[in-house]
Amino acid sequence: SLYSKISKTFPSVFIYGLPNAGKSSLFNKISDNKKAIVSELPGTTRDLIAGFFKVKNTTFQIIDSAGIKKPLTAIEKKVIDKTKEGMEQNEIILYLIDISKKIKDKDLFNLKELFTMEKLVIIIPSKTDLKNELFMENFIKKLSKIIKSQKISDKNNICIFPVSILKNHGIKNLKKYLFELYKKGTKPSGDIILNNRQKEIFNRVLNILKKTNNSVTQKIGFEYIAIDLKDCLNLLGEITGEASTDDILENIFSRFCIGK
Repeated sequence: SLYSKISKTFPSVFIYGLPNAGKSSLFNKISDNKKAIVSELPGTTRDLIAGFFKVKNTTFQIIDSAGIKKPLTAIEKKVIDKTKEGMEQNEIILYLIDISKKIKDKDLFNLKELFTMEKLVIIIPSKTDLKNELFMENFIKKLSKIIKSQKISDKNNICIFPVSILKNHGIKNLKKYLFELYKKGTKPSGDIILNNRQKEIFNRVLNILKKTNNSVTQKIGFEYIAIDLKDCLNLLGEITGEASTDDILENIFSRFCIGK
């Protein structure tokens, strides 16, 4: 599988849509980093990229993806397959539509597919800074009407959140809404995406823990177990950014007299 099975309760949000709809820009804005490359050329993103953001002490994972289009090469097909697999693994989908362009049939097809799969879809009209407020209101009304008339969704309330990444409009409200969904119990079971370096670290940690388990079974001195656990914590710290282990070891081994 594309995903490493680390957490089944981690709140995860997947960004989906056609090429050049503003997905990577939204990812960078929400996750407060510049992991995703942004370009005016469509098809810049070629892989899934995971980032994180916090709302009221709750950490969310957000995933950027390649734009959905008809693949022209074998590589593009693999990229699109990976995007679709990622979409299928997540319950909350942020579907971006470029408000500066005409609503495309492919957008409507993708939305119908998402609603049929019973995904929780939040439609994001993007690049709203390119149009005035009246245009945006008419765009949203038109989109809602098309969705209902073409039976793309049978839901009474279509969730639409217009945003402008450039002017930072709508981002705060979107994060707040995602947190409210989480609070109400809509906790999507998206799995955490790991890069190759992180997978290697977790494999090293797993091997050390297996060794530690054998040491406990064989009643080897706790000072050796402490060394192994400290190695594990240091490795995990390379992923979390928290490399301090003394307090954790103090808590684990408070009942034992060991050297550190």
